[in-house]
Amino acid sequence: MTIEKQQIISDINQFITEELDDVVKPFDESDAYPGEYVQKLIDLKLLDLVDNNEFEAFFKLISRISAKFPALGSILLTQAVYGVLSLKMFGTQEQQERYLVEALKGSNMIGYAFTEETHGSRYWNFDTKAEETPDGWVITGRKATVSNASVSSTLIVGALVENTTGDDELGLFLVETDAKGVLVEEPFEKMGMHGLPVSQVRFDKVFISRQQLLGETLSGISQHDALIDKMRLAISAQSVGIARGSLEKAFKFTRSKRKFGGRLIDLELTQYRLAELITLLEATESFLDDVVKNHLDDKRKISMVKLMSAQMAVDITESVLQLTGGHGYMRNNEIERYVRDAKLLPIYGGSQDTQKITIIEPWLAN
Repeated sequence: MTIEKQQIISDINQFITEELDDVVKPFDESDAYPGEYVQKLIDLKLLDLVDNNEFEAFFKLISRISAKFPALGSILLTQAVYGVLSLKMFGTQEQQERYLVEALKGSNMIGYAFTEETHGSRYWNFDTKAEETPDGWVITGRKATVSNASVSSTLIVGALVENTTGDDELGLFLVETDAKGVLVEEPFEKMGMHGLPVSQVRFDKVFISRQQLLGETLSGISQHDALIDKMRLAISAQSVGIARGSLEKAFKFTRSKRKFGGRLIDLELTQYRLAELITLLEATESFLDDVVKNHLDDKRKISMVKLMSAQMAVDITESVLQLTGGHGYMRNNEIERYVRDAKLLPIYGGSQDTQKITIIEPWLAN
């Protein structure tokens, strides 16, 4: 790693330490978009790490950001993987000049419009279609839950195209949100991850040029598969961060002196449970580190670590809530928020059952 990259990592770590403590509460209460913090981290060149394939460093930083402010981590990992990485890996030179340069600056936020309400991520059944015309493409359909949609200038849209044999092929299309026929609806009210805007998006006969097909090739299946693997690793890193942030709150509370009785951590049962939780966290993080360093293209191991880390985060945050009792249940601390934020982890980037199918697949062959 170059000295320049080391300086980027150092600057971002310093920002996380000095600027992200105790800033979450107003965003959790209002569900406002934390644009100032998004832009500051982009200005510190967080996205450049992905652009330069420094995935290990990027995932570590996403984990640290998510320990403090999970929704901020989600906004940034969405921009990094679905925005920057998609264009870097598959974009033509013209597409990179038009979209990637500004994406790296934060002036072109990019959402990934893939999942549908009826079909989920089962793209072979998508209702969203792209019809080829002499001049380009016309896209019609609806996407269900698009992160960052309401703050994005560009969406990457998964749509089916009927080929000359009557079969459907999947394409990923670069659609600008101010194009005629694009309707980004108001963000949903969510259980957790407040500050991360998630919206439904409609496409009513949206015309785009031929040059707005990602890579100018109908390779959406392989493109999506490559992107979703990196997204699952990013979510795994986020899971580790959320679990660690929750555990830090647990240690702070259980070690504090109370007016009546001793510290909670002086009870053996509390010690046993905290020891179990920190061991689970460290084991999961070690597995994630191994996958990132040695198995970056191994779909099964990626699914394993996504399955393990997402469930780990849910288990740890819920256990911390139980350990801290009525204190953890109250809204005047962050313990219950970690529980709400962790609930999203087993859902996005592919459900837990989807990961299990990928894991078991080799044993299903005859």
